[in-house]
Amino acid sequence: GFIRGAYHFYRTQDSPRSQATLYLRAIATLEATDIPPIVDFEEKSIDGDRPIEEVQQDLLEFLATVEELLERKPLIYTDPNIGNKYLDAPQFSNYPLWIADYESQDAPVLPGAWKNLKWSFWQKTSKYQLDGRNNDLDVYNGDLAALKLFIQQY
Repeated sequence: GFIRGAYHFYRTQDSPRSQATLYLRAIATLEATDIPPIVDFEEKSIDGDRPIEEVQQDLLEFLATVEELLERKPLIYTDPNIGNKYLDAPQFSNYPLWIADYESQDAPVLPGAWKNLKWSFWQKTSKYQLDGRNNDLDVYNGDLAALKLFIQQY
C-alpha cells in the first residue's frame, strides 16, 4: 500500500553525469507507479567555493540527464534559502518542487523561481513523532487521486 520514491543527494564537487549514472543504476527498478526521481539539493550539497553559475549549469545537466535516460521529470528537493541562492534561474521552475520549510504553518515559503507556481511536496518538520521516533513529515499538495495523477504525469 506504500508509494515508493528515491532521492539522490547531489554533491557539487562530483561530475553531474557520473552522479546521474550512479543514481539511475541504483533506481533501476523504479516503476511508473513510484514517485518520480528526486534530487536533494541543500546546504550540505555545496562543496567548495564554485561560482553559482557553474553549480547551476552542473545541476541542470544532472536533471536533464536523469530526465533523458529515465524519461521522467525529476523533482527538486530544497529549502527556501538554498533555493533562492542557487536555484534562482528560471529553468529550475520546470521541475516540480519538494520544499523543506519547517517555519511556515499554513503554506511553505517558495524560492523565487517557483513563486508563481505551486509546490508538489512540503516537508513540514523533521520532528514528527511516529512510533516514539522523530521522523520527517512530508505532505503532498492534493489528495491521493491527485498524487497518483501527478506520478503518471511525471
